[in-house]
Amino acid sequence: MELITKGWETLVEMGYQPEVAYFEALNEAKLIMDLIWRYGMKGMLERVSVTARYGGLTVGNKVIDGEVKRKMRTYAERVVSGEFTKEWLKFYKEGNIEELMKRVSEHKIEETGRKIREIIFREP
Repeated sequence: MELITKGWETLVEMGYQPEVAYFEALNEAKLIMDLIWRYGMKGMLERVSVTARYGGLTVGNKVIDGEVKRKMRTYAERVVSGEFTKEWLKFYKEGNIEELMKRVSEHKIEETGRKIREIIFREP
């Protein structure tokens, strides 16, 4: 979720229309994941544009770098140690999950997405 949200925010901050940023950040993620699911990573790369292939091969590792991997490991270790579970149970008992859900719901990407989904999934 955060990668998609941060991608959308970046594009909007750069002047993209929110709807275009939505398709670039969110819909493209689904398309790419569907291709990976069906054909694997190499197969996905063989099925996207040459420009997308070049970007995927040369930019991704500069954005999702060793620092991101280090952070992932830190949080995975918190799960293994039980620290995450303790934090989650305390958080849940205090009823704080609704505040986080509200923040997601009120984010501009969700506002844009609701409009787009209403058009795409409108009943005939």
